[in-house]
Amino acid sequence: MIFTNSIFAHTDTAFLFAAPEVSASHEDRPIILRLSSSDKLSNITISQPANPNFTAISVQIQPFSTQTVNLTPYIEVIENKPANTILYYDLLIKASTEITAYYEVGILYNPEIFSLKGQNALGTEFYTPFQNFANNGVGYSSFDIIATEDNTIISITPSNNIVGYSANIVFTVNLNKG
Repeated sequence: MIFTNSIFAHTDTAFLFAAPEVSASHEDRPIILRLSSSDKLSNITISQPANPNFTAISVQIQPFSTQTVNLTPYIEVIENKPANTILYYDLLIKASTEITAYYEVGILYNPEIFSLKGQNALGTEFYTPFQNFANNGVGYSSFDIIATEDNTIISITPSNNIVGYSANIVFTVNLNKG
């Protein structure tokens, strides 16, 4: 067994996140962020850089602490809907020291946690696995993309038909930062 002095998970000082639209008929509320610090105090700002109408939220987390931020009042400008639409609902979480962060949806019937990855989420090639064994009923599968630079050209090849596009046909989308 090997022991180390520290463990590195998904800690970072900046996280970008595009919240998926969760069906209201299958518990889409509350939506919250859980932010955890390590050995240092952290000042955190939650903003939507591409949405000038969103008022930034500031929180301070003491060392070795966790804070919950209720985002439910902003759900209409956080969840990304409708499908096949360019929106400006990205969340940017910036911290003065390294933290971990996750986005949580629901409590009883459909709780879901999205672990935010920081720099680990950046890349140029992604695959999105979806279950295809049974009908999801009231739920739907989706994917959301955030550009980190203006004029980012995204090429997408869906393996099944998706809203607005046919299977196995490449299409492109031009996105600006956020």
